[in-house]
This record gives sequence, structure tokens and C-alpha cells, in this order.
Amino acid sequence: IVQLPYYLPDWNTITKTDAEPRFQKVLLGTLGAEEFLDRTADALNKAQAEWDTRKN
Repeated sequence: IVQLPYYLPDWNTITKTDAEPRFQKVLLGTLGAEEFLDRTADALNKAQAEWDTRKN
């Protein structure tokens, strides 16, 4: 089971505001799946790094 990082302050922004519109573009064929995944992963990795910095 994958635990989603709901604890990240940017979680809703990344998943709703940023990723959902881009996913629609993937479905329409105007954005490649790899680019969508890379951009989403980059945003999540950045948010996790910021969270880790704040925690320590």
C-alpha cells in the first residue's frame, strides 16, 4: 500500500492546482505522459525536501 504524503503543505496545490490540468492535457494528447510524470515528481520531491528541511 502506498502512503500518500498528505502531510506536505503543498500537497493540494501540487495534486489539484498543478497536476489535474496537466493530466487533462495528457488525456487530450497535448502533453506527453513522461513530461507530466516528471513535472509532478519534481514538484513532490521539492515539497518533500522543503518539509525535511523544516522538520530538522
